[in-house]
Amino acid sequence: MTSPPNRAASYLFGDTDLAAERLRLLAEVFEPATREFLADARFGAPKRIADLGCGPGYTTQLMADVFRAATVRGLDSSASHLTRAQLAASSRVAFAVADVTQPLPGGPYDLVYCRYLLTHIARFQEAVESWGLALTPGGQIAIEENESIETSVPAVQQYLDIVAAMLADAGQKLYVGIELAEVTAWAGLDVVLREAVPIRVPAGRAAPMFVLNLRTWRGQPFIERNYKSATIAQLEYDLLTLAEAGERSSAKNDLVVFGRRRLILRKRPDEVTR
Repeated sequence: MTSPPNRAASYLFGDTDLAAERLRLLAEVFEPATREFLADARFGAPKRIADLGCGPGYTTQLMADVFRAATVRGLDSSASHLTRAQLAASSRVAFAVADVTQPLPGGPYDLVYCRYLLTHIARFQEAVESWGLALTPGGQIAIEENESIETSVPAVQQYLDIVAAMLADAGQKLYVGIELAEVTAWAGLDVVLREAVPIRVPAGRAAPMFVLNLRTWRGQPFIERNYKSATIAQLEYDLLTLAEAGERSSAKNDLVVFGRRRLILRKRPDEVTR
C-alpha cells in the first residue's frame, strides 16, 4: 500500500462536537497517566512548550498545570477544536492553527509533546525529525502512543479491529507504538527514554469513548465499503450497553489494557535551531 502524504487532513476522527466530547472523555481517562509522565524529572523546567495535535486543548492545559513557569502553545489543524480550546484557556496558554507535519511555527521550544498523534501520521519519523528543528539545543520531544490494546470483551475487540483496519487503509497505524520501540536512528535526536507502561481501564469506562468515536467515523467511505450497516449498528448497541453499565463492569476480565509506549528524544546540543 502506498502511504498518503503527511497531511493533517488525513485525520479520520473528525472535529465535530461529538468528536470533541470523545476527546474530553479520553482526557479524563488518561489524565493521571499523562500527568505522571510529564512530571518526570528528565523534563527539567521548560519555559516554552508546544502541544501538537492538541484538539480542544485538554493536554495543553494539563501541561500548563504541570509546568508552572512555562508558556504552552497548542497546535492543531482544526479551527473548530481550537475555538473550543480558547474558551477554557489560561493566561499562559495560546493556540494556533497549524499542520504539524510541516515546520512548526512559533519556535524554538524547550519541549514538544504529543499524545495519540503519530497514529494518524503515515510517515511519522519524518514529522518527528522535523519537530527537532523547532527545538532549542538540548530541547526534548515527548511522545505517548499505543503499542497494544488488550481486552477479553468481544464488542471492544470488534471495535478495535475495525479501527485498525480503517487506519491501515489510510496508511496509518493504531499500534504505532510498536514501531516507536524499534526505531533507533533519529536525525539530530538522541533517545533519552523508551518505555512501555500498561494503563488498565474498566471496559465500561472505555466504552463511552468508543461509542462516540464510532458515531464519528461510521460514515467514512472505508466503513461503508467494508461493513454492513447492520453490523455497525449492532456494535454501537453492544458498546452503548457496556457504557451504560459503567464501572460496574470493572471485574478483572472486563478491562481494556492500553499498552502505552513512551518516548523522550533530546536534541543534540550541537544541532543548530532553525
